[in-house]
Amino acid sequence: MQIAIFEVLKNIVRYARWWNKSEARMSINVGRQNQQMNFTIADNAWPTDANQWKKDAAANTTLKTIGPEGGEPVGGVNGGMELVKTLCQDVKYSSNDDGNTVWLSFKGN
Repeated sequence: MQIAIFEVLKNIVRYARWWNKSEARMSINVGRQNQQMNFTIADNAWPTDANQWKKDAAANTTLKTIGPEGGEPVGGVNGGMELVKTLCQDVKYSSNDDGNTVWLSFKGN
């Protein structure tokens, strides 16, 4: 769970393009429903085309190698998001004029 959340946050910090960096915001909301932990991670960065993101993620079906920085996957956004998809029960993504949102669901015990 922590690895998937870290990967999403890392991608926002590294790749998001902000309208005004001094007003950049991210939020994380956490909820539990039945046996699922649900996380909503949102930013107010420029909207990213969700369809292109999905195509890029689908095209990258294998993680590359383990990086020199203590085990970080190499492969850019797509390699990391492929890892997120592997770790989560469900991943959804959307964008609009207000920014980008990622929903992560994890099966609980």
